Amino acid sequence: MKQDMNTYWPIYKNLEKEAVDLSYQIMFKDDQLQVYSVKIADLIFRCAAELESLYKDLYRIETGSEPKTVGDAVRYLDKNWKISKKEISIVAPNFYFTCFNQFRPFGYKNGDDNDFYSKYNAIKHDRVKNISKANLNILIRIMGALFVLNVYYKNQDFNIKRLADAEKFDSSLGSSIFSVQYSKGYGRLPNGSQEDTVEPHKLTNFIYLCVYPKEVYENIVKQSEETLQKQKDLLTTSSEYIDFIQAGQTFESRNIREIAWKVGAWCFLNKNRLQTDRKKALVDSKEYQTCKRMLNIKDEDITDEIIDDICNRIGGYAYSQRFFEAEILYTKLLVNTNMNMVLNKGQTLYPSEWRNMT
Repeated sequence: MKQDMNTYWPIYKNLEKEAVDLSYQIMFKDDQLQVYSVKIADLIFRCAAELESLYKDLYRIETGSEPKTVGDAVRYLDKNWKISKKEISIVAPNFYFTCFNQFRPFGYKNGDDNDFYSKYNAIKHDRVKNISKANLNILIRIMGALFVLNVYYKNQDFNIKRLADAEKFDSSLGSSIFSVQYSKGYGRLPNGSQEDTVEPHKLTNFIYLCVYPKEVYENIVKQSEETLQKQKDLLTTSSEYIDFIQAGQTFESRNIREIAWKVGAWCFLNKNRLQTDRKKALVDSKEYQTCKRMLNIKDEDITDEIIDDICNRIGGYAYSQRFFEAEILYTKLLVNTNMNMVLNKGQTLYPSEWRNMT
């Protein structure tokens, strides 16, 4: 969909410049939202003209056919991309609005105060009567909508060098006024336990999604499955687990971390209960010395009343720590792997066939 010659973006940037210039003549803040002028009306008209053309062009590009009306294009984009749910924010330093910290330019009901398109039509057909509708609230919303469609028209994907670098993504995408909402790493698979398809309703508001390329994703799935198997092997062959099972103990959770915690807590507590001086045995244990700082436990705070609870915490934590070792490679893979920022068009990010590895 990326176009070789984009005439929309330069026009949009010029509109932005005029809006920024206007903010030095009118205070752009919440109690000024109803301020109106002929200049604001002019900006609204020009934004609307760009919007109508962009709607049609996006429809043509996506469907390969001609829309009968602008309304057809609007409905198509909302049905497929959920345009009305997409959120942006204001980043312009001279714009002091708090109501636009995070908003949906297309998120209005027909005829309500935020319906910029009906306000535009009212002004167009009877300017003198409806000039008060050409206010800052409508200007910000229609310009925000134009920004969103321009982002989709540019259709740019970006490579993120590391997952941690997703936070550094330039969400303004060249705008002097707005920034998009974007995800910061959906689709991560914690040891293969998460569905490989991200539920669309959880991502609807984002304009950009941070995702793994196919070949990287396949490797992550492979590594996650191998890591999970290593953890299972480590658990089921350990003396603690064997003692736990032979004693007739059971666990409700299927999460390996939770199982490991319960096994470690049970074994360490039983071992401590056999000691004559339980506190001394606890304090002298390598498990306690290794974990007490992490769990914020002090020797002087240990009493007979809470020693069982502390043994459970120490035993559970110390035993489950073994499983971190099996995750080092997997964790490094997630942290250091290239990711892409892609436009959110309601697509399935991780098709099921990506998991069919041979």
